[in-house]
Amino acid sequence: MNGWDFFTYFSSGLLAVSALWIFVLFLRDAKGVLQGNRSDEDNDSGNDSHSDSDDASDKASDKASDNY
Repeated sequence: MNGWDFFTYFSSGLLAVSALWIFVLFLRDAKGVLQGNRSDEDNDSGNDSHSDSDDASDKASDKASDNY
């Protein structure tokens, strides 16, 4: 076995292990989403920033529908 064969087998093994690890992390995250345990780890304040913008867009669409 020459160096290129070893490099090919090593790279393929590393890619397979990485893909398997990413799939395990995906399944772990999907399990939490399906159970309804969505926790935003990036948002430390605990405020849902999307709800404010959704409320504003709902009010804007209500005003627009009132004009017609």
